[in-house]
Amino acid sequence: MTEQTNQPAAKLNYLGVEATIWGNRKKDGEGIRYSVTYSRNYKDAEDQWQSTHSLSELDNLKMGVLYLQAAEKISELKANDRNAEQYLKGRS
Repeated sequence: MTEQTNQPAAKLNYLGVEATIWGNRKKDGEGIRYSVTYSRNYKDAEDQWQSTHSLSELDNLKMGVLYLQAAEKISELKANDRNAEQYLKGRS
């Protein structure tokens, strides 16, 4: 059975710019590798929410803050992964 990984590990938002953190099992099955996608949400002319990966120069400045928050969150997720792995090894 194939494991589906379509749920993000975390989402962060800073002044309208969003970082979505994805966790994927490494090919060897040992551990998780994290990646991040960045986007900005906006309402179009029909008042419908849309998402874009194209960022303005102001959004780019916001990204600097969000980038650091995402790096911190990934460190936290990795620490949680290590703790869970140690717990499981201790139970066997």
